[in-house]
Amino acid sequence: YFISLFDGKLAWSFYLSDFKSIDDMFKTALTSIMKPKYDAWNVYVHNGSKFDYIFLLRYITYFGKV
Repeated sequence: YFISLFDGKLAWSFYLSDFKSIDDMFKTALTSIMKPKYDAWNVYVHNGSKFDYIFLLRYITYFGKV
């Protein structure tokens, strides 16, 4: 499993094999885009559907109120 991010200039990839747990991978990936310079940016998630997004909420709430 992996997460890839692209902000129009820079790209990052986070591979589960590089982390101790899926929690660590998600928190690291989300931390990389939860920065002031990305405030008010839109985020698009590819290959997610209805039920899949429930799992993302767990990690997003780590950063505060949703």
